[in-house]
Amino acid sequence: MDPRPAAVKTIDAASLAPILTEIAGIASETPELQRVLDRIAMSLRTLIPFDNMGVIRMVDEGHARIHASTLSPDPH
Repeated sequence: MDPRPAAVKTIDAASLAPILTEIAGIASETPELQRVLDRIAMSLRTLIPFDNMGVIRMVDEGHARIHASTLSPDPH
């Protein structure tokens, strides 16, 4: 019996390769990740269901810097 939850699916390399190629192409269009992150997220959602994603860099213990996010900035 498979110990993984029913919602987890296995992704084979043949299915993964074209999506990773698409993501690499999108990401290489600009050095400004924020400009293309929504399109990368759209491609990635074909593999992994999620609401939002972001790219962060850990600055030091307990502190991180957000480099890009699919969330809209808070207007307040």
